[in-house]
Amino acid sequence: MSSTIVFLEANATGTTYEAIQKAQAWGCRIVFVTMERPFYAGLADNPVELADEVIECDTYDPVAILRAIAGVQADAIISFDDYHLPVAALCAMSLGLPHPDVGSLIAARYKDFTRQRLAGVPGAVRSQRFTESALREADLAALDYPLVVKPVDESGSVSVRLCRGPRDVVEALAQFGRHQVNLRGYKPVRALLLEEYVEGEEYSCELLWDREREGWKVVGITKKILAPPPYFVEAGHVFPADLPSELAQRIEQRVLSWLAALGLRCAAAHVELRVQDGEPRLIEINPRLAGDFITKLVYWSTGVDMVEHYLAFHMRSRRAVPPQPIRHAAAAIRFFLTSEVCSAERARQLEDCMTELPELIAHKLKIPAGAIDRTTQSNYDRVGYALLGAPSIPVLRASIDAIDELLKTPTFSEEI
Repeated sequence: MSSTIVFLEANATGTTYEAIQKAQAWGCRIVFVTMERPFYAGLADNPVELADEVIECDTYDPVAILRAIAGVQADAIISFDDYHLPVAALCAMSLGLPHPDVGSLIAARYKDFTRQRLAGVPGAVRSQRFTESALREADLAALDYPLVVKPVDESGSVSVRLCRGPRDVVEALAQFGRHQVNLRGYKPVRALLLEEYVEGEEYSCELLWDREREGWKVVGITKKILAPPPYFVEAGHVFPADLPSELAQRIEQRVLSWLAALGLRCAAAHVELRVQDGEPRLIEINPRLAGDFITKLVYWSTGVDMVEHYLAFHMRSRRAVPPQPIRHAAAAIRFFLTSEVCSAERARQLEDCMTELPELIAHKLKIPAGAIDRTTQSNYDRVGYALLGAPSIPVLRASIDAIDELLKTPTFSEEI
């Protein structure tokens, strides 16, 4: 008898779509539970179209979900989406299905809880939590600048801003005040963290939970390509990061110490950090797989299928397959930002140039209908991407540099 997997919503970068395809290849029946049909209709890879059954209900309400799936003989309840991770775990726990530890999952999902748990742990940053109303009344001149303002429970760098003085905080607060409901129908907690600004190169560590060893396994470290401040938009990722072995080991050890202090035990973790003066400093812990196609970069460069491991964690009857042959020594994704591609003409010119890159695996570009807002404030402000694979990191870096230079030319960067 085939297994039935309930997928609770989906992330926007295609990981859920890929997971559904893998589960169907195993012979599983897929039930997709959503309140966001219109959102998925705008995606290139629409998970709703793959499902054997679609159920609509309030997916932020565990009781509503349990009532809606009462007639489903579920073998697993899975979410790849930040906003639904705790809800999926609570539903799975109530039905006696495999699930992450709910307490530590919530501590990781909400950044203010993470800061509380890790206070005093090496590598943690100084942080203050303010309710929206309290911050409006605070003495902003007394704060230590520069600092970073971020919501306690958002994702994708939404409403995250570097502030170098009180005026910047006022602007950040006003922006957050306008952000009452996000694109996923989620209502953020009306609270913000004000954190010390950590300068340095940014990375993420990709980890999987090993059920046999009851411990974390580091799969690798990803280098981030960031857009200029004051916002923290991720313009790309390179895997593996080109790091000295000593620094890579230091990062891995520090990340494992953070996860231990948090007590996190779940399918996967995507831990973001910066290296300041040779020391890893924590940005945030995500109790899930990395988005932004990072799992594909990992698979091409290591043969480890992180999506399959994530599925297997939630199913008693499955074990992930061993690593497959490596396709590329290094892989990367470079996103095209709204500040870089601001018209249909520019997009077409970029399309023509992409095909000339020998390291190009695939690319996608959404052609804007006329001029678009050039501002890039979050990871939602992207209009496409290029996926690259190469026999070495230097060769890969040269392709990324070529794209960067192309986007800086007057053809693409001049004012419209």
